Amino acid sequence: MARYDPDTIKTEATNIVTVIKAEQEDNHTVYVIRVSLEKYSWTVRHRYSHFDDLNDQLIQYWKLDKFLLPPKKLFGNQTDSFVQKRKNELEVYLRTVLRLLPKVPPPLAAFLEFPIYEIHGILKSLAKELFIRGFGFDK
Repeated sequence: MARYDPDTIKTEATNIVTVIKAEQEDNHTVYVIRVSLEKYSWTVRHRYSHFDDLNDQLIQYWKLDKFLLPPKKLFGNQTDSFVQKRKNELEVYLRTVLRLLPKVPPPLAAFLEFPIYEIHGILKSLAKELFIRGFGFDK
């Protein structure tokens, strides 16, 4: 189980996320991202539109520069050279966001699936579930 320490993010941002490959699914590209914390790692899969949604949230709440994310391209976005370039740019984007922010904001944590794999996220999810469902103790 991974544990994220926000004090180490500045120095280790380049080691936390790596866009390891791009895969074609139906008529779109999915980018596979490896997230590594301490000795634990997992992969998440996102389309460009997910990055765009994340970027919108980060702009709105954390005032990030909207031009950090590589621009959308409507035509010619399925060529091998473009997909490889976009893969590299999205990795730079994620690493830059991690370096710029003092801690991982909730939208980025959700995007990287911290609530599933990281201990603080797991505990927060469990606490929320217990609050909603109750503790299951009947009197």
